[in-house]
Amino acid sequence: MKILFSPTHYIYDSTQHGTEFFDSYFVATTLSKHWPASTVIVGRNLEPASETTKVIEIDKKINAIGVTFVGAMIFALRYSAATYLQLRRHKYDILHHVRPFLVGSTINPIVLLNLHRGASFVVGPFCSPYDPETDSSIMSRPLRAALRFLSIRTLQKADLIFVYDDYTKEMISQFVNPSVIKVTPPTISDGSYSPRNNQKSYQGDINILSVGHLIPRKRFDHLLYSFQKAAKKNGRIKLTIIGEGTERAKLEALIAEMQLQDRVRLLGFIPNKEIGKNYANAHLFVCLQSAESFGKVYLEAMAAGLPIITSDNVGSRQIVTPDVGLLVQPGDVDGLAEQIIQLSNNPARMEQLSSRAYDTFTHKYDQMVVSRNYINAYKMLMEDMRI
Repeated sequence: MKILFSPTHYIYDSTQHGTEFFDSYFVATTLSKHWPASTVIVGRNLEPASETTKVIEIDKKINAIGVTFVGAMIFALRYSAATYLQLRRHKYDILHHVRPFLVGSTINPIVLLNLHRGASFVVGPFCSPYDPETDSSIMSRPLRAALRFLSIRTLQKADLIFVYDDYTKEMISQFVNPSVIKVTPPTISDGSYSPRNNQKSYQGDINILSVGHLIPRKRFDHLLYSFQKAAKKNGRIKLTIIGEGTERAKLEALIAEMQLQDRVRLLGFIPNKEIGKNYANAHLFVCLQSAESFGKVYLEAMAAGLPIITSDNVGSRQIVTPDVGLLVQPGDVDGLAEQIIQLSNNPARMEQLSSRAYDTFTHKYDQMVVSRNYINAYKMLMEDMRI
């Protein structure tokens, strides 16, 4: 069987940060290893040559972050042209639109024009947008309506759709047959996060970790306010924040104003391959972002066996169950502070959540588990389509 993965995102790179980039790479490489002679069409390829997969690069200068609406449309035209040429020259059994895909604004011109030459059509994985309004704010109402119609039509032509969670499945089931939708959670890169291989000591300092881009939506300022309140009740807690972004100067000033320099560290950006020791040294993972589509950092925390305290939103509530952590309302500074105080003063509860978090990761989000989910879904599609 031959698969044409197109598009497979702006960047093809196993080291890219963020759920979308790594997961796009992971899906394409996992399936192409199982079914060699597949082809991957990407914006820019940063991976070494593969013996089993042909990679076609269409834009060596594209940036992974901050692609504009116009840039996305140009990318769509480029991958469509490359896809059409491949379909004319070779026989493919499946055309798989991996990423980017945003419900309501992403389309696949090849499929809409019925140019995929009998190949089965697969979409995903993707998740619901954390804030649908912001994604289309620069477009006129008629253009938004047209794109939404064509985006839904693209999904309706799919033989198989991969989504991250039940929330997204329910959302697109309004206009797509639920039988073609497969819920398949993402995974994280191998070797970056230390497994829970020894029992942590809770006798000394309690190290709290938070990871993410330092941008307004992540609300690290709220986290600092909560930590300040909690630190007055528990002198053993310390906070480490990993990430870089536009809010860094503001957060540094806030830490100084609160006189927390000896208890809060801003470490900046740390590559995936080096961040594992920070997870291994932590006792608790905490964040209070206002919105999220799917929280990859929760998987990283669970892989390291960390209990989680975070805000209740689309990206957290289906991951952070009562077995692995605690949820508070977005913006609830006092609520977060109270949960930090209670959990940091209860080592037995932290150890219980730690064990369950790691077990949940290994049974649901581990790479071997997720790989098997994709391969089995493809095999079922092949049976249904008699490929």
